[in-house]
Amino acid sequence: MDPRQLKQAIAEDMGTIKTLSPDIIPARSYYRGLVKGAFSGFWKMFIILFLTLCYVMGSDETDPTTWSELFTSSSILSFFLSVVGMLILLTPISFFVQFQFHLEKKLKTGALIRKKCSHISMVFFGVFASFCILFGSYASGQQIFFMLVLSFFLSVGATHIVVNMELSRIGFSSLFTLFNEFFSKGKTVSIEETQK
Repeated sequence: MDPRQLKQAIAEDMGTIKTLSPDIIPARSYYRGLVKGAFSGFWKMFIILFLTLCYVMGSDETDPTTWSELFTSSSILSFFLSVVGMLILLTPISFFVQFQFHLEKKLKTGALIRKKCSHISMVFFGVFASFCILFGSYASGQQIFFMLVLSFFLSVGATHIVVNMELSRIGFSSLFTLFNEFFSKGKTVSIEETQK
């Protein structure tokens, strides 16, 4: 899609979104999408954390460990950190599931937005892996937990900045504002309605 066609498609999609109203997502579809998205992120995060922890704990000469202890402790810590990370990321995953159900097939830019969401995921995990490698290369076994948590939040922040810049560059920022309004329809109640 060339820039002129993209601009026209965005304008048409903005008009389309204003005329739509959100339907109720079937529970099975919604929760299946959430679980699928969370599991996809979980295993990627688990592998990155597991490898980082194995490297740091395995190379710590002040506290030598056996292979079984190394794998067990790295697995347990990676599991819990990944679960917490996915709980924090449930809101964006939920947004994507809602977008897929309500808007993807109704918008001309739906396929492109889905592709951009996939790119956002790759950017996040790439930045997260980079921070884990950076911090894991010099952190000791006692510091690594805090470094990994810091890596997660720095990755979220860096991804947020890059995504906002990219959305503004291609003109999707106004479209995402409309998405938020679309998903909020029916959630706001006026004061007059509550006093009836």
